[in-house]
Amino acid sequence: MKQLTVIGGGNAGRNLIETVRAQHVSLPITLIDARPAVWENRSFIFADTFPAPLRLDRWAAGQRIEFICAPAVQVRPHRRKVVLKSGNTHEYGTLAVASGMQSRKEDLRGVHREGFSYLSDLNLLKVNDYLKISEEVCIEASTWQGIRWAFACARCKMRVRLVGKDFGFLGNSRELVFERCGQHRIEIYEGAALAEIIGEKMVKAVKLEPLKVLSAQIVIKDSGFEPATRFLPEGAETFGVFFTNLERVFCAGSVTGDDAAHRKFFFGQEEISGRQGRMLAEYLLNDTAPEWKEPEYPDPEACLREELERALPPRSEEAVQGAESGEREA
Repeated sequence: MKQLTVIGGGNAGRNLIETVRAQHVSLPITLIDARPAVWENRSFIFADTFPAPLRLDRWAAGQRIEFICAPAVQVRPHRRKVVLKSGNTHEYGTLAVASGMQSRKEDLRGVHREGFSYLSDLNLLKVNDYLKISEEVCIEASTWQGIRWAFACARCKMRVRLVGKDFGFLGNSRELVFERCGQHRIEIYEGAALAEIIGEKMVKAVKLEPLKVLSAQIVIKDSGFEPATRFLPEGAETFGVFFTNLERVFCAGSVTGDDAAHRKFFFGQEEISGRQGRMLAEYLLNDTAPEWKEPEYPDPEACLREELERALPPRSEEAVQGAESGEREA
């Protein structure tokens, strides 16, 4: 291997690069990711403020690799080139696709307004800035990730409206989640969906379907996920966990999941993606066939309940009344 390019700076991509760099200090490595920053983990739900994310440019500098902050729009395997959104191209020797999952894009009016974002497209470097100048957030959730954001924003003292067509995916935990939402004063609009983002340059409100208008300065749409592989050529296929039918193109992490479009919970995925990144690195360095055994994913409802108990313990009636009294006095 004379050169390595990795698309995606999540857990799989970073673990792949760190493992390769530890054994091959002079190998030219390039990381491509449209995001300037990523969460190192999803523990932000436990904090009263959003922690600083990991800046990929600084991380890349520490690994002595090149970082290109730009969306990849096309891979040309016959020429071994990645085409970027700018029109520039990047030539690779070996390509590892670790781009994870992206939010499914839906037909929605007003998505260009500042303050709106699909969940996977959030600019994490701007999250705290938005929170400082905003009081109301509207989140449409179709997975546990969206509901996590609702609780995280509520902990940051924002007025949160949680919208969803159907929260049945919560299973037997639905009533517990709704109870915690009530205790943390998250307003729930079940059976509804975002129809339009209203405002001029900035978001001012959202229109729901069935018809209802809610004021908001931040709008986040969790529309479910799909593998972030639209840049791969038509006919590209993955097999096993690490391999594709394209020459010198490999993959790792949640991008390889066949069930990504149907998943509602992602417990354990960060650890699994990291392991896959490290195993792919060993294969690329030593040509040792990776023996991947599909892990047993933890029970999602048990993990959900544990997370709620740790991050959002029940609030006593006196605490809720005290908070409301304090707000009235203010």
